[in-house]
Amino acid sequence: MPLSHPRATRLIALTTVFLCGSSLAHALEGKALLDKYISLAESRGTTFQFGSVEEQSSDSFTLSDITITNKKGQTVTVGSLSFGKFRETDEGHITYDKIELANLRGETLEKKPFGIASVLAAAGDVPVSILEGGLTAEEKKKRIKFGELTFSGFAVDAEKTKVTTDKFSIINADIPLDFRYDQKQTYEGAIAAPMTFDNLSIAGVSGSAQGVDWQIGSMSIDDASVPTSTQADILEWLKVYSRMSIDNVKFAIGGADIFAMGTLNGTIDKPDGDGTINTKSAMEGLWVNLKAIPDPQTQAIAQQLGYQTVEGSMTGDGSYNIGTGRMSVSNMVLKLKDMFDIGFDYALTGYTQDVAQKLNDVQLKIAQGTPPAGAFAGVLPELKNVKLENLKVGVTDHSLTGRLLDFQAKQMGTTGDQLARGAPVMLGLGMARLQMPEFSEMVTQAVGKFLETRGTLTVEAVPPQPVSIIDVVVAGQSDPTKVPGILNLKVNAQ
Repeated sequence: MPLSHPRATRLIALTTVFLCGSSLAHALEGKALLDKYISLAESRGTTFQFGSVEEQSSDSFTLSDITITNKKGQTVTVGSLSFGKFRETDEGHITYDKIELANLRGETLEKKPFGIASVLAAAGDVPVSILEGGLTAEEKKKRIKFGELTFSGFAVDAEKTKVTTDKFSIINADIPLDFRYDQKQTYEGAIAAPMTFDNLSIAGVSGSAQGVDWQIGSMSIDDASVPTSTQADILEWLKVYSRMSIDNVKFAIGGADIFAMGTLNGTIDKPDGDGTINTKSAMEGLWVNLKAIPDPQTQAIAQQLGYQTVEGSMTGDGSYNIGTGRMSVSNMVLKLKDMFDIGFDYALTGYTQDVAQKLNDVQLKIAQGTPPAGAFAGVLPELKNVKLENLKVGVTDHSLTGRLLDFQAKQMGTTGDQLARGAPVMLGLGMARLQMPEFSEMVTQAVGKFLETRGTLTVEAVPPQPVSIIDVVVAGQSDPTKVPGILNLKVNAQ
């Protein structure tokens, strides 16, 4: 049962409250919660036992040697569980200053062990309604809040999966009860405000499943704001975090390392004075072991090309203007050592919040069974306003071209240089049927120079004024010969 399932949500919350209420403390808060939730637990077939209780005040207490058994016979044991200022409010909330758990042990449905060394929860506020079945639309407007939730020393050894985590922590979280990610389901009422937290961090995660071993050294996300629905406004998705980082990622198959990534970092800035949101991303330390890929044909080709590993990095910037709907990607470059660099830049205008929302509606209609042609019919006028300002793709060779030519030439009984000299001629013959002589000549000359110099080949679209993407698509279907002129396509080599 996934954690997003309503029963799972209620079970997690209910278990917490049961443990909280198991104090035989004489304070009204503790006794009232004990009576209320132990009775509810017994009605659902769950039993609780504990060895001792130490009361610090009317609403603060510690339980030791706890055993929880559900109606299926599954048992969880907890070494100790402490609560500070644990109360139920008149507004139907359970609040606490601090909950600390130590040494939790149990078994999965497959009778495999799992455990958590410690849990710390601070400054919590939980609606009581989530403990009951069938939440109403009004009850779903309530939210779970806490200042900190930290798990340390988590481990599970399931039948097909093993996972260990040194530490998982969320700071200052505000979590709604209403998530709407299933596009096939119909929902009522307004979309809930995003789930937010100041920081989410994970350290020392590793695991294995179906012969694949993996690990993540650390991950951190700052100032997160996660929309609760696929139909959320585009601006909500652009606020998903201010900064994120992932370090030291590794995968292995059959004991052989196959993939690694040193770091992945990203930032999303708040809107500047003119309403532009800027983003940056960077990946370093990419590494792929071609010898470990479980495909003999791929290994054979890589060996003939002279590659045993792939090493690389990637960077890129992006921006989006709230008012004009201008979206751009710049300085996007993937670099692969001893292979090639590939760069990508583009800019669109007119991709406004209204257009983005209409495309969301189209996706929803398609998911619910409307044919794509019918779903798009009503938004074509708006899509005509989405226009291309410029587009540029460039490839810089770092020996891959020569290796590919030599590899192909060997299959044909010739040499790489001979193949490079003949390729433009063959390309020109192939493009002749397109009946675009000037464009074909530009392409063949650029490709010929690139194969000769092994430098940089660039394809660029710079229309005199922004051109509707719909118009380009229509032209491509009715008269493809017009497309290079509409886009002012340029192909050149340096």
